[in-house]
Amino acid sequence: MAPCGPRPRSMLAWLSSLARRLLTEVVIDERWLPLGLWYNLLVTLGCVHSMVFSVFHMEFFLRRGLSAGEVAVVHAFFSVWNPLNDVFAGFLADEWVARGFGSRLSMLAYAHVGWALSTLCAFQDLFLVPPWLHYAVVIFAADGFASVASAVHSLVLIEQTAEDKQRIQIQRLNSVFGCGEWLVMAVAYGLWDPRPDRRRR
Repeated sequence: MAPCGPRPRSMLAWLSSLARRLLTEVVIDERWLPLGLWYNLLVTLGCVHSMVFSVFHMEFFLRRGLSAGEVAVVHAFFSVWNPLNDVFAGFLADEWVARGFGSRLSMLAYAHVGWALSTLCAFQDLFLVPPWLHYAVVIFAADGFASVASAVHSLVLIEQTAEDKQRIQIQRLNSVFGCGEWLVMAVAYGLWDPRPDRRRR
């Protein structure tokens, strides 16, 4: 007797075709799908580390003895740095190319490397550095590199697209990618072990 229903490979091909049709008819025009996928994949992968950093970095610093008062003092200065570095990021994004330091893509790569290293630094034991100074350097650097990366992302998107409709649809696709970011945090929480005997000394 012949088996009923579509074979697994046929079903997979049908689901893939259906997903592509929904994507290209609802989210983004098929002409711009390859560019949209590559752009948003790079944007998403470039900030995965920041998701883990945002959730877990304070726990690590509190374990090292960072006090609430020290956090308040650092953030008093950070509240000034935060808007200023946004202005500086926009200025740097323009001057980088104008002065011949390289392309905006190279600048974007440097910004993402610096951003990743600064968030990684938060989870290192720097015994010779006071916790408040370690904390301040990390959040100031991470926010600075993040501002530069964000500014350059927007400029790269403008340079690589021909019209507003294309840019809007690529940014709409970014929302679809954002819905999958919960997987990153699910894995992070799965690997996180809060037991005191597992804490790093």
